[in-house]
Amino acid sequence: MNLIGAWRRRQRHRELLYGPKVLLPGGPEQWIEDSLDWLIGRFGVEPLRRRPVLPSEFVPAG
Repeated sequence: MNLIGAWRRRQRHRELLYGPKVLLPGGPEQWIEDSLDWLIGRFGVEPLRRRPVLPSEFVPAG
């Protein structure tokens, strides 16, 4: 088994799955802050303060 070849194929597949990396304007921290500001401006702070919804609350077990 060619381990290096297998590793390279997985890397190539992973790159296709995730797409190209894009530099965010102002860096990732600025992007997160801007995104949260947009979210709060659009929906208010209430959705952020609610407790998270768990899949088990609306999907039956099994």
